Amino acid sequence: MGLNYWIAGALLAAALPAGAATVSETSLGEFSASWTAPTTLAAGTDTVTGSGAAGDTDVFVLSGLNDSVTGLTLAFSGADYYSAGWYGAGGSVLYSTDPFEWAWDGTNAGSFSVGYMSLGLFSIGTLEDSLTIPVSMAGSSTLYVALVYTYGQRLDYTMNLQGFVPGEEAGGGGPLPVVPLPATAGLLMGGAALLGAVGLRRRKAKRA
Repeated sequence: MGLNYWIAGALLAAALPAGAATVSETSLGEFSASWTAPTTLAAGTDTVTGSGAAGDTDVFVLSGLNDSVTGLTLAFSGADYYSAGWYGAGGSVLYSTDPFEWAWDGTNAGSFSVGYMSLGLFSIGTLEDSLTIPVSMAGSSTLYVALVYTYGQRLDYTMNLQGFVPGEEAGGGGPLPVVPLPATAGLLMGGAALLGAVGLRRRKAKRA
């Protein structure tokens, strides 16, 4: 049984993206607001968290991305800041596979906004919003992303790069493929079951 658990654990570790990590603005410091000198996200980053309010801009560059990338999801929330009355905030997200050359350069992926008010037992609006960048990385391995807060109060954001994780460079070649955990869950369960069956047959053979 100990060997079975060890092998299952090894398979699980192999299925996880190498170096997967969360990058937080609170631990790393303020992200770059410069369109021409963005914050670089290292290979293996799978989640980025930060916040902003009217007038703030966070600019990133992701490199070594896989050709199969089809999108990047951002979630915004003002839940940690709301206390009473009306709460509103929003902005825009821009992206490009080429370096930004000026403010508001690139393609507009859309806007994000929240608006919420609590009226005793009733409430109006929402403190949450999300946005997906529908970008194809075919022919490119680098993506520039800018979050621009244009009005209102502070919002937290989470940029989800899972399924969009930069691979580790292999000797100057392209990025290594990343195997998402959900796609391997069946394999892990099947492998563990097979190992258990082999162990059971051995014990029966000894008894005979």
